[in-house]
Amino acid sequence: MKALRLLTPVLVLALLAPPAAAGEQLDARTEPQTEGPLSGGDASCRRQVETKDGSTVAVVRLCSRLYALAPESETDEANDYGVLWLQSNVDAAKGWCAVEVNTSAAIGEGGAVYDTAPGARRRTNKRKRIEVTLTVDAQGEATETAAASQSLVMFPRLMKPILEPTNQGTDFTLKWVGSVGRKLAFASGAELSWPAGIGSPTIEPTLTYRFEKKGEC
Repeated sequence: MKALRLLTPVLVLALLAPPAAAGEQLDARTEPQTEGPLSGGDASCRRQVETKDGSTVAVVRLCSRLYALAPESETDEANDYGVLWLQSNVDAAKGWCAVEVNTSAAIGEGGAVYDTAPGARRRTNKRKRIEVTLTVDAQGEATETAAASQSLVMFPRLMKPILEPTNQGTDFTLKWVGSVGRKLAFASGAELSWPAGIGSPTIEPTLTYRFEKKGEC
């Protein structure tokens, strides 16, 4: 399975894409809508062209953002809180079908992961526009909540969030499976916390994908 990695400590600032019109697919560079006391959120993006035998298989893009929840908006003296937000595109070339996409982030030691968006698996048999929204309440300690959201066109068949503990922290993944030859987009978020005063944990976003060569997807 091919992979595209981003190391967030070194930020590559990307040009922001305009919001998608109704019916258009999300561009991974498009800033999510946010509400409440969130700061930061600079985008770290990378684009890659996948080839086989000199021909293009797909163009892929991965963007990550980290927002901080204002400490004065929550009462937890031991921890600070924030939002990890990931967006990706996988655009298969003619004759190729995307059959699996994993938009992931390895969250380092000291980082705890709570609610995610999507919060449960989603399944569809036809393309449809969906809204992905994450509400942040500092695990009930917030005096003022915050939220991040994004809309996109989901294609069949299934996507689901996965949290996996590791020796270094936690891996957060949004997994999609199907068979599509159109431009795919994904948005996902996670509420994080880390010990107050020491800074956010290391975050390593990764985009992995698998394609099959078919006459029709």
